[in-house]
Amino acid sequence: MLSPDELLIKVEEVSHLSLPKNVSIVKDYNCPDECVKGDETQLGQVALNIVLNAIQAMKEKGGTLTISTRKENEKIKMIFSDNGPGIAEE
Repeated sequence: MLSPDELLIKVEEVSHLSLPKNVSIVKDYNCPDECVKGDETQLGQVALNIVLNAIQAMKEKGGTLTISTRKENEKIKMIFSDNGPGIAEE
């Protein structure tokens, strides 16, 4: 069992190593006492990949990445949103 909030705190700490000055991270963790079943290493790697991709996409123009957790209908959600350029249409 692992805490999604604690997992995301670790991911955010690691991601700060590659965080440009024009990109900020906003944390909104709302599940301090919740635990989920899962492989901490794999879930951490997935979350880190999402965070690093968002940072890379905002590197040139800057922006904000918001990382949040919340409980809805007995499920824990980890939510990542940013105001980067998005994926270009082909």
